[in-house]
Amino acid sequence: MVAADAEAVLKSSCITCHGDQLQGGAGPALNQVGAKLDAEALFTVISKGRPPGMPAFKDSLSEEEIANVAMYLAEKK
Repeated sequence: MVAADAEAVLKSSCITCHGDQLQGGAGPALNQVGAKLDAEALFTVISKGRPPGMPAFKDSLSEEEIANVAMYLAEKK
């Protein structure tokens, strides 16, 4: 995982809903999401989305980008 790569994806794809500090907004806070979900679970949520508001990113991000973000967020505890 490359943290800078994950942060770039978060900035371009996630902060609109989850906040620029991952504090939450239209979507839930992610600044401590690693305490609840591991990297595998986060990969699934990012890839497939989660109703009602989380879109699937499997068609707009590569598997590597999704894996980087999932591992990065899993460290947020």
